[in-house]
Amino acid sequence: MILSQLLFFNMSGGEIVIIILAIVLVFGPKKVPELARNIGKTLNQLRNATEDIKKDIIEEVNKIEEKPKAEEPKKNEHK
Repeated sequence: MILSQLLFFNMSGGEIVIIILAIVLVFGPKKVPELARNIGKTLNQLRNATEDIKKDIIEEVNKIEEKPKAEEPKKNEHK
């Protein structure tokens, strides 16, 4: 998955190393693990939130699709 994301940005290994070195220089070696941990937690929360939203949307669509099916037999009974 990470490989496909890196290919999306068209980044080579050398460019990634330069970015990592720049991050270490800017934030310092003591802050990098904390920064990476926070980024990971944030991405995990975002992924969970999007999954919850998808699930809610699918449930609502299924409810809407089931309503006409439930109403059809009632119409046929009155005839």
